[in-house]
Amino acid sequence: MASNKQSNYIRKERIPVSSAIPSARLVLSSLPGRPAPAQRSSQNESLLTNHFTCEFEKNLPLYQYDVAIEELGSLSGEWYEVKGRARCALTMQSIVSNGGFASNVIVWYDEQKCLYSTSQLSSPILIHSRNGQSRLNIKSLANQWSTDDIQNYIAGEAEEYPYDAVRILETLLKKSLQGRIQVVNNNCYFLDEVAKPVGGGLYERLGFVQSLNLSSRRITLSIQTKLTTFYPEMSLLDFVHIHIGRKRVPNEYECKKLSRILKNCLIVTQQSNWKRVFEIDQFDKRRPSEITIESGETLIEYFKNEKNIQLTQTNYPCVQVYLPNEYDKPCHLPLEVCRIQPWQVYDKPLSKAQEAQQPRKYIPKPYERYNAIMNMLRKCDYNSRSNRLCREVGFKIDDNQMLSLSARVLTQPQIETGPNSRANVRIGRIPLDGHLFTPKPLLTLAITYFGNDIEREKDLMRAFTDTLLQVRINGELSESFVIETGVMQGGIPSPVLFNIVFDFIIRQVLEEASLTGFKLAYDSYDFYHDVREKYEEFDILTLMYADDLVAMCNSINDLQKFILVFEKVTQKYGLIMSVKNTSIMSLQYFKQGINGKIFFKSGSRST
Repeated sequence: MASNKQSNYIRKERIPVSSAIPSARLVLSSLPGRPAPAQRSSQNESLLTNHFTCEFEKNLPLYQYDVAIEELGSLSGEWYEVKGRARCALTMQSIVSNGGFASNVIVWYDEQKCLYSTSQLSSPILIHSRNGQSRLNIKSLANQWSTDDIQNYIAGEAEEYPYDAVRILETLLKKSLQGRIQVVNNNCYFLDEVAKPVGGGLYERLGFVQSLNLSSRRITLSIQTKLTTFYPEMSLLDFVHIHIGRKRVPNEYECKKLSRILKNCLIVTQQSNWKRVFEIDQFDKRRPSEITIESGETLIEYFKNEKNIQLTQTNYPCVQVYLPNEYDKPCHLPLEVCRIQPWQVYDKPLSKAQEAQQPRKYIPKPYERYNAIMNMLRKCDYNSRSNRLCREVGFKIDDNQMLSLSARVLTQPQIETGPNSRANVRIGRIPLDGHLFTPKPLLTLAITYFGNDIEREKDLMRAFTDTLLQVRINGELSESFVIETGVMQGGIPSPVLFNIVFDFIIRQVLEEASLTGFKLAYDSYDFYHDVREKYEEFDILTLMYADDLVAMCNSINDLQKFILVFEKVTQKYGLIMSVKNTSIMSLQYFKQGINGKIFFKSGSRST
């Protein structure tokens, strides 16, 4: 029965897209000026920007030092340099907070190999932590700048942009929020900001990116908000349960989905006290009892004997992982000893199911963007007295209002495509519908027949060449014309012609690439052969039909070499390789043992 109840769904108001230019006269030295409008626009606007006026203390020195965070080896008793950013940052924070520097000395650290200060420090010098297990090694003074470098550029007294001084001050602004934000890929996220679930175990966080900008007579801080999807910080087993919706073993289809979602995701392991990092490659359908290591132990035995960990979730599949940047050494881990490393960006497209769980995406309205930016800046609270770093460099910002400028809204451009025919801008696009060109008539076509018996096919060819055709142009049919010669795409001769041309081109590719290809064996069996069988081995590199090509190589390097040579030679003859329609499949060699058991042949791959 039909219902008269109206839906509560309210369509979001579409925001019209328009353009505007500043009303101020700009002096352009290299770009042509915009022509004056034919008719004066009556619509003027005051546009808010995402810039805020700020200032720093004048003539303030900025020192940069080359440093290293070092730890004392428990076994060797020797000092070694710490590599991890997070560990370096924690050690540096501990040294500063525990009185490693004089009370009147302000320093900030970029978590790499640079220390900044407004004070000149002695170097080289070693500053030890309170427990004596770590230290800061200040090696040397690398360089020195001043806030006057920025002021001179703004005043037009210097031509070179002060990149280093700006970079040091941008680092200071981030470090002034230390303990309150997490910085990921230059984007800042407040730790107390509640993450919003987006389905499938993933979360979305609102963050911001900021940068200093030097303009005429002023410094501005620009702030832009950004929504980012993250992996959750949880055990890998819990993530699997959340993703599939139940606490059970995932099936084969779900494992494939998990492999796609967790590809390249970083995890830490229980046996390393959650310190050693691995990168997920894929889910392996084998269980811990079915995977053996070099010693012959299963994963269950290895974790019990070597790591003193008793595995309990042995019905779950394992994950194949790598150490970062060591992709030729795969290993396997049980799910229950893995934990997802925090603050990892999920940069893959969301699935349809995940998108369905979210509100429909739409362009935020101006007041929504304005409120988001203003709230983010007020939360930073750079003018607070407790912000010691900002007070040290005399940083002040006008966080009451964004900068605004007067602008003239441009009239919508129109393009004449014919008599009484115009193409208007629609959501940033101009549909031309092919009106900007005049098609040339096809006066002569040619056809070539490659066949065995022309007499037998003569009637068919005559019927084909005598066919009258009309071409539809802009919705109108052209005059009829007779096909006397020519080849139609998809016709009988078409693949033959492609084979002839392609054969000529591929012969040059093979000669220049000098690759043997893939080794196959021919006999009555499909894949495996023992010494008693009679079979012939042969090399195959390419399979071709018409304009389609399959290349088979023994390694990624051979495949890359073939593609480079193929692209160079084909472009010489006016052909372009379709990247969109090109796919790569990687296969693993298998080998059959004496007892008929099939196992991997390590180190062999074909692509």
